[in-house]
Amino acid sequence: MKKYLVCSDIHEREDILRYVVMQESPLDGVIVAGDLQMETHDIENLVRANNRKCDIYMVCGNCDRYTFTAAQLPSVLAFPISETHRVFLTHGHLFHGPSYSLLAVTAREKNCDIVIYGHTHCAVDETEQGIRFINGGALRRGGYAILTIGDDESVDVKLKLV
Repeated sequence: MKKYLVCSDIHEREDILRYVVMQESPLDGVIVAGDLQMETHDIENLVRANNRKCDIYMVCGNCDRYTFTAAQLPSVLAFPISETHRVFLTHGHLFHGPSYSLLAVTAREKNCDIVIYGHTHCAVDETEQGIRFINGGALRRGGYAILTIGDDESVDVKLKLV
């Protein structure tokens, strides 16, 4: 089993991130869907203080252009999190619209079955068009998600609030 912290929209709230990482550890990975408004090395150090071998995935959000290292992050990432599941990670501001259509098309192009995004500050766990859409909400307001991939490749998401 693998356990991932999914969050976005930290907006400088290092105190909340630290609390959540400590509460949820041990973690196999941390996935940050933009709007860090913190230096990436500060997040990496905070996470690795409790989870030395933890994978960390981060993308740039629309509010990260003023933070030096966060502004250098890619706007999208696609990566495997298990033998059969791939994640498409984005902040979401580049895919804004009334539905998941553009996100779904892009995820399929990258062979991803899970989309993790932020930007809306609204917690979501929905499956549409065969793709799981996850938004932990705004961490600055205490919202995050725990994504668990079972040994049988099952996907479980728990939306949480501090």
